[in-house]
Amino acid sequence: FSLQYNNDSYFDSTGFARLTYRMGGSRRRNVPDQLEQPMMRNEHIVRAHETPELAYNATTGTPWNVIHVNNAAAVGGNGTAESPFTTLQEAQSAATNPWDIVYVNEGTSTLLSGTTYGGSFAFQAANQSLVGSGAPFTIAVQPGCGTLINGNWLYTIAAQTAADPVLSNPAGASVDTNGQGGVTLANLTITGSQTALLASGNLSGTPQPFGTTANPYDSALSKAGATSVRNVTISGDGTAAPQRGVWLANPASIPPPPPSVTAAPSGGIEFTDTTIGNMNNTAFRVDGGSAKIDYSGTIASNIANNGGVASTLIDINNTTGGTINLAVGGAPSDAVVPNAISDTGGFGIFLEGNDNSDGINIGNVSLTNNANTAILVADDKGSSISIAADAGSGISKNTPGAAIAIDEGSPTFEYFGPASNA
Repeated sequence: FSLQYNNDSYFDSTGFARLTYRMGGSRRRNVPDQLEQPMMRNEHIVRAHETPELAYNATTGTPWNVIHVNNAAAVGGNGTAESPFTTLQEAQSAATNPWDIVYVNEGTSTLLSGTTYGGSFAFQAANQSLVGSGAPFTIAVQPGCGTLINGNWLYTIAAQTAADPVLSNPAGASVDTNGQGGVTLANLTITGSQTALLASGNLSGTPQPFGTTANPYDSALSKAGATSVRNVTISGDGTAAPQRGVWLANPASIPPPPPSVTAAPSGGIEFTDTTIGNMNNTAFRVDGGSAKIDYSGTIASNIANNGGVASTLIDINNTTGGTINLAVGGAPSDAVVPNAISDTGGFGIFLEGNDNSDGINIGNVSLTNNANTAILVADDKGSSISIAADAGSGISKNTPGAAIAIDEGSPTFEYFGPASNA
């Protein structure tokens, strides 16, 4: 008679009892006899199989396609998690379909080491995503897969690394929307690029469900399928090479944009938890078009003026419509990056040639000792412009030039906040 108790990670605790009767009586066995004795079978063998479940795109009904990049992997990979590509350019060539996700591991890229993902990544189809591994990323999946939140089935890919991957392209744009709408950038650090993010054409695509990284707040722009920028840090690298943050360009932009810019910005783009810091060229520039822009985060610089308008913190020119909101009011309740517009010693805010009655609104402004004016509105065609500062900030100048200058045109202009000009 024997008892057996088992415990394993799949079946937990199991056991059985066995009664065995042997014919022929009992006798003392020597070693050779014992070697020939049949083994008693252990009836309990852990054997289990679970069929993997594919996460389907809730909008298209097709499986999500994820293309992996890791510059610490062996060269010659095929883009799978087990054998990732090592460059963004390889991933760009493979990401040819709408909704493709390019997932970039931190790899060896760090701000301190100087090892970054170089070159440019240009989106090749609408609603694609370029995502870093340093923070969670949420997608919408089919019913029964993932977690039901606010009426949508969502699956969150947890952070895989301690920090976001670092991109840098001193010779051009690190990321180019390339005329594709509804794309998503998330969990990236971009430093020392001639342009960190270049955007043009229709920026809107197919809306994504509430709760995804593409649509975390169910805002009006997200409901309309706007391009999404979430948890992205853009910074200068301290060199003298021209470095611009975000540039919404059109073919008639001055300076001329790359050939990928074939149409003026339209549709919508939404930024949350975004930081743009210490660019020696324009930090945030909009050249024409009618794109709707909502920016939640920080745009800041303490780099002294190095060539007039080239060092403007914010440059919005020749727009014909589309409400533009930059750091207006408070950031979303769960945001990490506060709303703040700050410039010390640079060219401040420059608004020129706009005909935008939809409204240009800039909030939480702090402008200190700007070269020439702090805020310049020039040759306006009839825009509605509102600029506001907290009581503790505003405009403070001990340098020549006006705090606020309106040069020709017919804007409806209002400024709320302190203004001190010695």
